[in-house]
Amino acid sequence: MIADQVESMAKVAKILGVDREEVAVLLSESRLAGALVSALRDRGTRPTPAVKNSVEKLVKQLEPKEEPPEPAQVNFGSLAEDPFTSEMTVTIMFTDIVGSTEINQRLGDRDARNIM
Repeated sequence: MIADQVESMAKVAKILGVDREEVAVLLSESRLAGALVSALRDRGTRPTPAVKNSVEKLVKQLEPKEEPPEPAQVNFGSLAEDPFTSEMTVTIMFTDIVGSTEINQRLGDRDARNIM
């Protein structure tokens, strides 16, 4: 958890009159926003849409951040186990066949692909 999140959790715990573990439980059960709005109402704050929006933003900031997924690994079979070939350069070549557009238009995709 980031230091800002820990500090915010402590402030929320103080507002609610509970410990940080209880705040974490409310957060995991998606009940933290409701508990905060109720606590603010009990303290005399009218829960206007702006107040509710601010509470929702705060709760969103407290939610644990998901780690981005690992990039997909390409398996090159036995080459991947060989230390001399585990890093390699791959070249991709794009080509164009002169007149291919005309052939596609005249014959259609399937027949043009068969000819090529």
